[in-house]
Amino acid sequence: MYAEWEARWYGWVDRFGVMNAATVNKIPQPYTYKATIVGDLMTEVAAMVPDAAPTSARSPTIGLLPGSKAHKLKLGVPFMLAMVSYIRRSLPNVRFVLPVAPTVTCDEIAQFARADHNSCIRQFGWAEGELARNHDRLVLRTHTDSGTIDIELYEDFPAYHVLAQCDACVTTVGANTAELGALAVPMVVVIPTQQMDVMKTWDGLPGIIANLPLVGSGFATLFNWYMGYRLGVFGSSKRRTLFAWPNIWAGEEIVPELVGRLQPVDVANRLIDWLTHPEALQQVRDRLRSVRGDTGAASKLVAIVVELLP
Repeated sequence: MYAEWEARWYGWVDRFGVMNAATVNKIPQPYTYKATIVGDLMTEVAAMVPDAAPTSARSPTIGLLPGSKAHKLKLGVPFMLAMVSYIRRSLPNVRFVLPVAPTVTCDEIAQFARADHNSCIRQFGWAEGELARNHDRLVLRTHTDSGTIDIELYEDFPAYHVLAQCDACVTTVGANTAELGALAVPMVVVIPTQQMDVMKTWDGLPGIIANLPLVGSGFATLFNWYMGYRLGVFGSSKRRTLFAWPNIWAGEEIVPELVGRLQPVDVANRLIDWLTHPEALQQVRDRLRSVRGDTGAASKLVAIVVELLP
């Protein structure tokens, strides 16, 4: 059925743009002549922002992208708060920024940082935080043994100017991995699975059932354990699926994808190692640039449309 609809789609369109030659190779042979390689639309993002200042001229900056849905934020916010406390112990001059997704507010982010609202904080011993103001900037503030840490919140969308200043980011899966790849910002992709029943963000029918009252949590737990086995999360022999877009494009893991019962200190150590070995960080940047498509995709797509106009 899928192949039939795919063939119909290719038959309906006169021409279409694709990212690279690898994409053309996936198109059924009778329709490859309709494909034009235009490059990567996401690279237009990089052209929209100024070049970042050298790290030597500013504080090292780590971006935090915990997600845009409640089920991701419930784990992601306290996990990342605990992670930054470990980083600050080793690198006291690191700056932390958090671009707020357009589907949530700063107040909602702060709610997931409170133990009275988020049971995961006490359950896993992760960190709390509160909404505060540092001069004219709204921040998510967490208190640690080594002092107070302010994570700067940015509500501008898209926040490319903020992400471009980051030396590295910690992110969940999603379109943001494509944006970071286009900006050549090294990233660690984290999918903590400590509480399987809160992961209800699957697409299609599984996602609908997982969010039903009464039966939803039980179904989500079972389905996530099943998917975890299929994806290699629990040590199965199957090759694990790649999640981050740059890794999907490359066909291999060029930025680390950490899936399972993750500990904040382990992710923190990855970032500390990167920031203390700038040559390794540069290698990741170069690799990200090598897998993203060519620039100029937008103008090439416009040219195709103009040619097709009567």
